[in-house]
Amino acid sequence: MTPADRYAYRADTDAAHALLPPRARRNRTRFATEFIAAMGRSGLRPDELSAKLAVYFESPEGRGKFFREPARWLAEDGWAEDAEAWRGRDSSRSAADVVGEILAGGGGA
Repeated sequence: MTPADRYAYRADTDAAHALLPPRARRNRTRFATEFIAAMGRSGLRPDELSAKLAVYFESPEGRGKFFREPARWLAEDGWAEDAEAWRGRDSSRSAADVVGEILAGGGGA
């Protein structure tokens, strides 16, 4: 990845990083690198990838003590995993509902 690639997607990576809970905002450079690489592997737009990342951090696993660091989640293709597995059985909202709310600008909370 060239510096030009990082610059071209800076606003997208900054926006995605800002959506993370404060406890997960570390290693911003690695996050940006993995975010851009994940967009290439997944074919997702930045807002779609950000929404999937937000769903992970709203899930019981993502809110838990042993959550995956965001850059690692991206490197491990976390967006391709079944989001229902992170949510647990007691959730009243589906992952699809949360993604829809986030993409609509509702934040999913």
